[in-house]
Amino acid sequence: MSAQNAEIEGLVHALTPLGSLSEASQAQVLNTSEVLHFPRGAFVFREGERDNYSFYLLEGRLELVSGGQTVQRVVGGTPDASCALAQLQPRKMSAKAESEVAVLRVNRDLVEKLLAADVAAGDDAIQVDDIDTAEQDDWMTRMLQSELFAKLPASNIHRIFSRLETVDVKRDEVVVRQDEPGDYYYVIVSGRAEVARSAGPRAPSYRLALIGAGDAFGEEALVGDAPRNASVRMLTDGQLVRLGKEDFIDLIRTPLLNAVDYETASNLVSVRNAQWLDVRFPEEHRAGAIENSLNHPVNTLRMHSGRLDPGRPYIVYCDGGARSAIAAFLLAERGFDVHVLAGGMPRSGGGEAAVDLSLSDDEKTSLEPRGPAPVPASQRLDDERSDASAVAAGNATVKLAVAEVALAEVAASVGAPRVAAPDMREIEARAREAAEQAAEERLAAERARAREELEQARQEAAAAAQARLEEERQAIEAAKREAREQAQAELAKARAEAEAAAQARLEKEREAIEAERQKAREDARRAAATRLAAERKRLEDEARKAREQAAREAEAHLAAERARLADEADRARRELEEARELKAELERARDAAQAEVERERAEQSQRVEQVRAEMERRLREEEAKIKESYAWQAEELKRLQAQKRDAEVRLKEEQARLQQQAEEARARLAESREFQKRLEEVEQASAAEAALREQQRLELERRLRDELKDKVQSERQALESELARNAAQLARAQQELRAAEAARRAAADEAQQIVADFKSAHARKRMQEEAEMQAERARLEGEANRLRLALELAQREKDIALAEQQRAEAELDDARSDGQRSGIELERLKAQADEAARQVAESEQARADAQAAAVASAGDLAAHRVHEDQVRTQLKSELEEWVREQSDFENSDVQQSILANQKAHVERLKQRAAAARAAAKAHDRALIDELAERLRGDDEEDD
Repeated sequence: MSAQNAEIEGLVHALTPLGSLSEASQAQVLNTSEVLHFPRGAFVFREGERDNYSFYLLEGRLELVSGGQTVQRVVGGTPDASCALAQLQPRKMSAKAESEVAVLRVNRDLVEKLLAADVAAGDDAIQVDDIDTAEQDDWMTRMLQSELFAKLPASNIHRIFSRLETVDVKRDEVVVRQDEPGDYYYVIVSGRAEVARSAGPRAPSYRLALIGAGDAFGEEALVGDAPRNASVRMLTDGQLVRLGKEDFIDLIRTPLLNAVDYETASNLVSVRNAQWLDVRFPEEHRAGAIENSLNHPVNTLRMHSGRLDPGRPYIVYCDGGARSAIAAFLLAERGFDVHVLAGGMPRSGGGEAAVDLSLSDDEKTSLEPRGPAPVPASQRLDDERSDASAVAAGNATVKLAVAEVALAEVAASVGAPRVAAPDMREIEARAREAAEQAAEERLAAERARAREELEQARQEAAAAAQARLEEERQAIEAAKREAREQAQAELAKARAEAEAAAQARLEKEREAIEAERQKAREDARRAAATRLAAERKRLEDEARKAREQAAREAEAHLAAERARLADEADRARRELEEARELKAELERARDAAQAEVERERAEQSQRVEQVRAEMERRLREEEAKIKESYAWQAEELKRLQAQKRDAEVRLKEEQARLQQQAEEARARLAESREFQKRLEEVEQASAAEAALREQQRLELERRLRDELKDKVQSERQALESELARNAAQLARAQQELRAAEAARRAAADEAQQIVADFKSAHARKRMQEEAEMQAERARLEGEANRLRLALELAQREKDIALAEQQRAEAELDDARSDGQRSGIELERLKAQADEAARQVAESEQARADAQAAAVASAGDLAAHRVHEDQVRTQLKSELEEWVREQSDFENSDVQQSILANQKAHVERLKQRAAAARAAAKAHDRALIDELAERLRGDDEEDD
């Protein structure tokens, strides 16, 4: 794998989400990954399949196909290849290689767990910077790959790592003490420790187990809400991580302990074939238990869990529920499908009273410490420690442990929840003595049985755990993918909503500020106008009142003065002058009041201006802030737009590339389709032409056969009586020839059967055709000979008729020249001349018919000979091939004997055929001689 790691380690940083892992996590992923090579046309995975892997395309090209249609093409080294291929389970698409490809196959569950661990480490919730990387990977990997963590949701794993607390410990430091309340769940990061237990406060402690990096302890007290049942002391300096009790209950115990009521449990038993499991002591089980339940006390359940069927659900119960919770936790971390009966075993009418030991006594006497809860390796260490303890059971420490178990059983059988100290010591002494006597006797059998059970449990647990782990991984992966997709969708939605909300908020704030500024301006303007109007009205009222008062006083003075006008004319004038002066003073007061009003107005205007300036200053500050916010948003928008433009450019380039590839593919597809179409057209045309030629050939052969049959039918009927004997002899000759051919075929069939059975039918068909063609050729040759003979006879008759005609004409000429013959003789000569002319005409017609028949027969014969030559050539080639195939076979003595017999038989057949042909020729010659004799006889009779 190192060569493959070296090959791909430079590419991992570009893969999503592998690039976000730490270097140590990336190295761990590479150690469990594999580079697979596929040829062109091979499938990396198929649609509908389920698996636990993620595939990354490193090199080559492949297409993603869904429902027979190409959905996407991916090329190694491109941005599309940086993401895993078709992640959804079951697979929604098939991945088919378009060229030779290299694919990285990664364990998906491991990546998810490492991502959760890295995120937790990135939150600085657990500081392990000073821990060696190999040790950190060891304890963390063992935790993540354990059965316990495989059953936890991914969100819980992330929260667990984020809440773990690092603790540095020294050698001989006691981390947990027996009988103290449980407060933390511990995992050893580095260092080693021992688990020890004491039978009492003053009794010596004895070692139960040694634990190291990756092992966990302290969970049993948290699960059962009970005091510690053992002490853990560090043997070396080291480091631990711990999880608080509340977090342990919330994140680990609650998801694992699936509590059900009695009715639901009964349904599980009937529907899913679940098994009741009683974890109380045997005496309690015998005193009263649920029907058909198994009994495995919680103190021995860890050792005997291998006897349980890992593929069957279990419903664990006890009296009160504490021991069943601990037992369920032990089974759950070993991969079992386990449920807890809520509230403990149901009681019937109060008559059933099972032993009810207090939880502290129960846990102290029944539970043995073990290796780490979440790590399968720790479970193996548990069994190995139990086995090692059994091997060393002869020493005093093991005797004390066995005595403690016996003490717990005796206490349970007595049924006393609280035992007095003297009775307790007496019981302890008896139990210890009995245990020491029985320990040696049970040791050998128990050791052998424990080893067998251990091996069987390992095998069964490994198989069951693997199956359950695969199912859980698939379910977790599906949930993770759905959660991730939902989170991405919600994140995008939230981002869009946040942006819209921010924009709306900014717009609303700007509008509010503008409205506030406008309102402030209007309020200031209205307030100034109101104050100015009020002041003007006050001054006008004061001036009016002063004028009215002055007028009243002046009128009073004038009335008095009128009465005393005569007496006080001088005084009136003085008062008039005073009134004038008072009027002038009033006018001055009015002017002063108007000046005061103007001054107040100016001050008010100044205050309004100051308020306006302050509002404008605040407005400018708010506008500056808004502009800064806008500038930041504008810069962010520009950055996003730039990213968008870059993405659009890359998208356009990728679309152009994909479009070009699609065009090229479509062009190639069109060319291939056009070529295929032309090929099909050519094939169809060739097939049609061949069929037409074959049909024309068959039609021509049929027509020629029909014409030949029609032409020779009349001749055959005319000469049937004369050729009956010849036909019979010819038939016998043909029968003999067919017999000879049949014998030859039998010999050939026998030879071919020895060489290859499958050629026999073909050879028989060929030989039969050859026999038929030979027979047809002989018949046509006979017909041609007969027609040629008939033609010669007709020509001879024509010559005779012409001679007769000439003779008759000569006689007629002689008769005419001599004038001595009588009219009767002339008539006779004329009749003879007419008869001779008729015979000449008939002879000419017969000769023409014979020539036509000869021509037709010659054409048929020529066509038949051509076909015969073709068949003969084909038969010759086939026979030569057959002879070559039999060349080796014929070298044997048996085959030589068979060939000699065949040759002799064929030679006899040839002789018989030659004799038949000679007889036929003699018969033909006799027939021709007989015909010639008859013609000569007819000529002589005519003479």
